[in-house]
Parts: sequence; C-alpha cells; structure tokens
Amino acid sequence: MIAKRPKLRVLSLIHYGLSNHFLLSYKSSNFNFSTSFFVLDPSQNSFKQSMILQWVSNTTSNLVELYLSGNLLEGFTSNSYGNICTLCSLDMSANNEGRPSINSL
Repeated sequence: MIAKRPKLRVLSLIHYGLSNHFLLSYKSSNFNFSTSFFVLDPSQNSFKQSMILQWVSNTTSNLVELYLSGNLLEGFTSNSYGNICTLCSLDMSANNEGRPSINSL
C-alpha cells in the first residue's frame, strides 16, 4: 500500500486513469511520506482543478519535482500551490487552457 511507505522517494502514477475521486478516497492525512518523498508523477490521468496540488502540499513538505502533464487542469492561481516551497520542477504541459504564466506564481 502506498500510504504506508515512509521511505518512498519517487511515486510514478502515469496513465492509471486516476481522477479527483482517487484523492478524495485517500486523504493526505492517511499518508506517511514524511520528508523522504521528492518526486511525484501523476501525469496522463484525469485530475481536475487544483485539488491535486492541495493534496500534494498536505502530503509532503519536500517535493522537488511534480509532473502534471496530460491531465484536465485549468485555472490555477498561486494559492493553488499551497506550501510546496521546495518545488524546483513543475510540468503542466498538455492540460486545459487557462494556465497561469510563470510570473503569476
């Protein structure tokens, strides 16, 4: 089970058909990634809006790479990113229109 992996460093969930329902089913408080979780790639799924970013910001404090390409994301604001202040790489390509410019983040 993913939620019980305190030493997990990279989580690849590419093309699993996941949606916001997945996030609602597995609340971030049930996960134990602590500070070891650095890379998350849930690209090519069906995540909508900013729920994925809110979930991630509540799940780990040291995320460095986040790949969100090929989802149904749109309309992000700087508030959507929560407290993901360690993020160095963010890929939001191939999503719906309405993505913010890098200057608005």
